[in-house]
Amino acid sequence: MEMPLDDDAVLDLLREQEIDARQRWFAMLETIQEVSDRGLAAKYGATSMTTFLREVLTISPTEAAARVKASKALLGERQLTGAMTPPAAPTTAEAAAEGAVGAEQVRVIITTVPKLPAGTQADAEAFLATQARIHDAATLGKIAQRLKATLDPDGPAPTEEPEKVRELTFSTTPDGKVRFRGVLDAEGAAIVRAVLDPLAKPHPVDGKRDQRTPARRNCDAFIEAMRRLLTAADLPTCGGERPQLLVTITWDNLRNNKGAARLADGNTITAEDARRTACEANIIPVVLGGHSEPLDVGRGKRLATPAIRRAITVRDRGCAFPGCDRPPTWCQAHHCDEWLRDDGPTEVENMTLLCTHHHRTVHREGWQIRIHHGRAEFTPPTWLDPAQTPRHNTLHHPPELPNTR
Repeated sequence: MEMPLDDDAVLDLLREQEIDARQRWFAMLETIQEVSDRGLAAKYGATSMTTFLREVLTISPTEAAARVKASKALLGERQLTGAMTPPAAPTTAEAAAEGAVGAEQVRVIITTVPKLPAGTQADAEAFLATQARIHDAATLGKIAQRLKATLDPDGPAPTEEPEKVRELTFSTTPDGKVRFRGVLDAEGAAIVRAVLDPLAKPHPVDGKRDQRTPARRNCDAFIEAMRRLLTAADLPTCGGERPQLLVTITWDNLRNNKGAARLADGNTITAEDARRTACEANIIPVVLGGHSEPLDVGRGKRLATPAIRRAITVRDRGCAFPGCDRPPTWCQAHHCDEWLRDDGPTEVENMTLLCTHHHRTVHREGWQIRIHHGRAEFTPPTWLDPAQTPRHNTLHHPPELPNTR
């Protein structure tokens, strides 16, 4: 009967498995070099090694390119003459073969070293390879940046064509999410941070500590900043019109909050999200009949006018949801009786301010809202409060206290 492993043995096993995975990754680079030496990519009609690996291994173009780059840097590359160029990162290759460093650390090194002055690259590579044995890729990246600042404090010599340091790319994942990646220069990063930092600060929700991670808060802040920009009046036009969202959905699904809506880029959102966004975003509804034929294409009439917006801002003073202290500039105008489902009018007595989080909350959880005695009154769903006791925001307005003598 096998005895269960103690804690130390489990940790030893975990380390051994990581070393084994790293060694197999290095062995794969050797195989990639062999494939390249044999010219198999050209033999089978691929336009490049990156394309060949992408098709053979069913990996992303980014990952395929990274593996080709790592193979050349650690193992060298065969020239047309048949001679092998020496590896650019021989010390790193030794560490990778031992399983002492992994793919992430290798990529930090082989990306950093070519950007250093030529006379310092060999020593710098050996230094970083040593550091990679004891530091993870994130820490190693910081060490590499400090090393670069020390060895090349003035940066690269200026050229007529500036280095491409600003880029932003979008890609759709298999599950329909959209991943975006980008690189900013120092000036661009400062501008973005100046916009996002105030929006990304932790914010208590319903009296509880903000549970979002910093990454999630940054993402929410980015979306909030873009939402505000989308409603700005001074955006450049696109095809003669201001930028707008195009949402395609059947009329029944839109009114009954079911099914999915299709965006112009081919992605889908739920009918619920389409209805929530319709409260304030400038959406052009493309309503379809039973056979997907367009029935009506036109501008929505649900948007609050500037006068209505000013009036509910004076009245609500910020997000009206109980316990929220978000200011008016962070809020959207929401129909208490929904414009789509309940034919609610776009008027002061049927609208209130809600921040993005609580806008989602009332749509998804089934809160009921009405304007009562000049204040927004929220009735919770029965699962939250069986008695459905109405609630008010007492942060923007003082609570109504009974008369005392």
